[in-house]
Amino acid sequence: MGKIERIRNFYTPWINGTGSNARRLAWDSTYNQYMRFEVLRKNVDLNGMSLLDVGCGFGDLLDYLNKNEVSVNYTGVDILPRMILIARNMHPKSEFHNIDIFNSDDLMEKYDVAYASGTFNLDMGNNDDFIRRVIDIFYKKTNQTFSFNLLHERFKDKEKYYYYTSPEKIMGLLGDYNCDVKIVDDYLENDFTVICTKKT
Repeated sequence: MGKIERIRNFYTPWINGTGSNARRLAWDSTYNQYMRFEVLRKNVDLNGMSLLDVGCGFGDLLDYLNKNEVSVNYTGVDILPRMILIARNMHPKSEFHNIDIFNSDDLMEKYDVAYASGTFNLDMGNNDDFIRRVIDIFYKKTNQTFSFNLLHERFKDKEKYYYYTSPEKIMGLLGDYNCDVKIVDDYLENDFTVICTKKT
């Protein structure tokens, strides 16, 4: 089964379900989803920045930033057309694109900040390679900072559908890039965030 099919098969039942946006994206709760967004907001100066949200889902990051009066030039991209359709309906004045960042020529411009929340959670069978490829794209496509979160291997109640890793392992993947790396892992037991600021 290919990457897109695996993602589509996992998320489609959730997307078509009921409840909050967070539950329809397979998050535990809106609180946990927003805790992840808060790490980005508190550690990266986003005001006035161009922001690429990879795996944007319904555009909940944009809602969170608007509620916290953070003004960004936002672009959301997702590999699933259904996600983008819903995101556009919810945010008709904002920019959303159905893009596979690995295979599309549409992602031509560079952004000040690139971000991915939950993008690496699903066990794809080759997550280490997947993460390396995204890091490489983020490094090339950002002017200042890229950030992403992952599920922490210390979590005791692991589920078979998900991928868990450690800050130490991710630090090893970032060794070849000229950036300062910050790991934040004190906000949720099952999560940590990586923030990479490019050196000038």
